[in-house]
Amino acid sequence: MPEPQPILTARRPQVPKVSPLPNIERHKFEDYLARPITRKFLALLTRRNGAGRCYLEEVFERYDRPDLSLWERLKSAVPHRAIELFRTRAGVNKEVLKEKALHHRPTARALVNTARSIAKYGLTVPQRFSAPLIVVWDYTQACNLSCRHCYQEAARKPLADELTTEQKFDLVDQMGYEYVPFLAMAGGEPLVSKDI
Repeated sequence: MPEPQPILTARRPQVPKVSPLPNIERHKFEDYLARPITRKFLALLTRRNGAGRCYLEEVFERYDRPDLSLWERLKSAVPHRAIELFRTRAGVNKEVLKEKALHHRPTARALVNTARSIAKYGLTVPQRFSAPLIVVWDYTQACNLSCRHCYQEAARKPLADELTTEQKFDLVDQMGYEYVPFLAMAGGEPLVSKDI
């Protein structure tokens, strides 16, 4: 999958967001994540392949699937063993892990996003992410209502400079490419848009 071309949006001020970890007692797992070698390993796991996907995403999808070929099982054997070790030490049920995390696409994407962020920025407080975990998108300014309590300055018709349908699809592709796991659509009223 080729990298989507970004839609130009308003620039926000660039300020340093990386904070040093406070001097409080940390969990051993945090110490492990803060190591430079761990960051390099996470960078390798989250690097995109020719199809625009990353190895970690594929590992999550392949976890505990009986329909995998021998080659697919071999490719994922070491990370699946690591997941099993972590799962048993944490006392997590395998089915729950599959259903609520690894095979639940938004959660798996959030885990990939988090791994990419730690690889890029290290462990920070608050954690700096390479892409947002959720985007709330005011899809249109058009609204068929005029509620007194509404904070939005909506109108009956969309604004003249709103994105085209093609640009909106491109924007969704960009968010997907960057592993944004959750998209909430707001407005105006998104359902009055003809392209919804």
